[in-house]
Amino acid sequence: MNPSQTPIEPTGTRTQQISDLLARRILDGRYKVDDRLPTERELAAEFSTNRNAIREAIKRLEGIGMVRVRQGSGIYVEEMELSGSVQMLDVLVTREDGSVNREFLHDALEFRGNVMRMVVRAAAVRRSEAELEEMRRLTRERREAHNDLPRLREITRTLLRLMAEAAHNRVYLFVLNTTSRAQLQLWDMIDMPLVGFSRLQCAVEQIVEAATVRDAALAELAIVRLMEDVQRTIFGAVDAVQSMPFATLPEPSA
Repeated sequence: MNPSQTPIEPTGTRTQQISDLLARRILDGRYKVDDRLPTERELAAEFSTNRNAIREAIKRLEGIGMVRVRQGSGIYVEEMELSGSVQMLDVLVTREDGSVNREFLHDALEFRGNVMRMVVRAAAVRRSEAELEEMRRLTRERREAHNDLPRLREITRTLLRLMAEAAHNRVYLFVLNTTSRAQLQLWDMIDMPLVGFSRLQCAVEQIVEAATVRDAALAELAIVRLMEDVQRTIFGAVDAVQSMPFATLPEPSA
């Protein structure tokens, strides 16, 4: 094989493989914002494929906002938006060589944790009695479904949405709707295999208990402690900033 050619693993479609690899290069900084990517001809030569496959791969990246095709000029890297990174989460947490991108995974987990901290704080205080009763019902169903992974996943998804609705903040709901796929991907990749059902269920029950007494700080603490356990499991240490309650975060200096 020509040493300048990049091997493609025989999984997924060729178009998807190429677009995934280019996405990783963008995230890793090989191609920066406003950089022009190699031409279709150059990429086709690198990946030992035809230009149609390259064109379809570029369309996929353009569709999620990672690149922009400028007619007569080339293919340029765009600022990555939330929706695009969410759709590519399972790709972006691994590097081109297959290793885990620990920096991106850290950022993704921090973002997820902080979103959930805001949501559960608001939900604990603003929830209605009907919403609280639905939280309790779903929590019971979740406990009973611990051996049924598809059912457990669906209940978890429903519970996440209910928490966002109970926060009575439309922006929180929009953010959670946008990131729900990423939330569940992290649940599949990290939470269940590394943290386990029992620890996750404990956090859910603690949040519902906090909502019962309308204690925002207690609800947030349940998320913070869970985040700490995830960090210890993956990184071997806890990020002190992520453990700070929002109320005690220092004000930015003037």
